[in-house]
Amino acid sequence: MSNQAIAMSPRREARIAGMWYAVLTVFTVFGMLYVDARLYVPGNAAATASRIMADQWVYRLGIASSLAGQVCQVFVGLAFYRLFKSVDKGQARALLALVVAMVPVAFLNMLSKFAPLILLGDSAYMKAFEPGQLQALSMLFIELQRYGVLITGVFWGLWLLPLGLLVYKSGLFPRVLGILLIVNCSAYLLDFLLAIIWPGVRASVAPVLNALCAVGEVPLLFWLLIRGARNTPRNAAAIRAA
Repeated sequence: MSNQAIAMSPRREARIAGMWYAVLTVFTVFGMLYVDARLYVPGNAAATASRIMADQWVYRLGIASSLAGQVCQVFVGLAFYRLFKSVDKGQARALLALVVAMVPVAFLNMLSKFAPLILLGDSAYMKAFEPGQLQALSMLFIELQRYGVLITGVFWGLWLLPLGLLVYKSGLFPRVLGILLIVNCSAYLLDFLLAIIWPGVRASVAPVLNALCAVGEVPLLFWLLIRGARNTPRNAAAIRAA
């Protein structure tokens, strides 16, 4: 391999990570934000059930999109591992391990999303239940899945910690991006703690938390897509001195 190809590898790996990150974002925004906002009516089981059955293809597409996003997350983790393993292999491994851990948790959580399709479908054995009961059960599974998202959010936050540290000390990106990623990590963890322990407080600070849960990832995504990474990472001696 030529010296030029070697020099370009960090930038190339950063662009690859950015492309996977962008695809992940599109799938996740559609599956978890757009579809939920369109079909979920808080506290109203009948209305939620009616919307799901009226737009089943959108609901199913949302499930598929969310799962596809989790698959993309693995490739994002692999791309970042290749990018940062020469900076700190231990932290790069921790990043990849947290990504690998989050994906099965997210996949298992999506099982609850299939429950409304079964409960509200035309299966003969469901005729033993009243429509209101089936709607209430469907809402129960939807709410459980939403709590599952909070649990998955712990991993969404934790993987940003080694990522933020690697971005900060690698010399491949502006250090402020690493700091923002660590703030982003803290926001996810705080969101989980408040949801479990102080849900009332969480509701009052939700707009701030929602913004902080994107404060690091969004700038990093745009930086990866537009600028990539510097061609030459900071060497080990410079990293220790930083």
